[in-house]
Amino acid sequence: MKKWLFKIVVLIGLGLVLWSIYWASVFVVTFIDPFARNHLSDEQLALDLSVNRPLFEKLVEQFEPNPKLEVVHPHWLKPKGALMDEEWNWYQIKFKQLRLDAGIRRYKSNQIWLISTARGLSIGGSSKGYVFNPPDHGKYYQNLDSRPPDLKEAEIGYKRLDSDWAVGYRWSD
Repeated sequence: MKKWLFKIVVLIGLGLVLWSIYWASVFVVTFIDPFARNHLSDEQLALDLSVNRPLFEKLVEQFEPNPKLEVVHPHWLKPKGALMDEEWNWYQIKFKQLRLDAGIRRYKSNQIWLISTARGLSIGGSSKGYVFNPPDHGKYYQNLDSRPPDLKEAEIGYKRLDSDWAVGYRWSD
C-alpha cells in the first residue's frame, strides 16, 4: 500500500513540474520573445533598401491602394479576412525575402511602415524599419541605432534616406 501511495505522490509531483515548465515556456515565448532578432543598424537598413528597392516598391504598390487594409503581419491581418489566401501568401513570401519580421502597416493617413524588427514585451518594446512617404515635418534624427532621448513614447523618429523613404523607430512601455 505504501508503494502505491509513493508512486502517486511521485507522479503528481512530476506532473506539477511538467505543468510548470510548460507554462513558464509559454510565458517566455509570449511576453519576452527570445527568438526575435536585434534591430538592424541604420546603415544596414539603408543598404537593404538600396539593394532590394524594386521589391520594397512592389510591396508598397500592392498594399497602398487598398485603404481598408490596415496591417499585414506574417501571422495575422487587420481587418481579419481582408486578403485572399493567395494574396496573403504573396505578402508572406515578400516579408521573408525582405526580412520584415513584423510586416507592413498603414500609419496615419499616407505613411506606410514596413517593420523590419519588433523587440520587447508584447505590452511594450520597440520597432524599427522603413517608412514610405515619411512626413516633411516629423522628428528627424541623424542616428536611430539607439532610442533618441527626446523621442516620446508611441511617436515615430525618422532618419531620412531619400525623398520617398526613411528609417523609422518607435517605442512604448
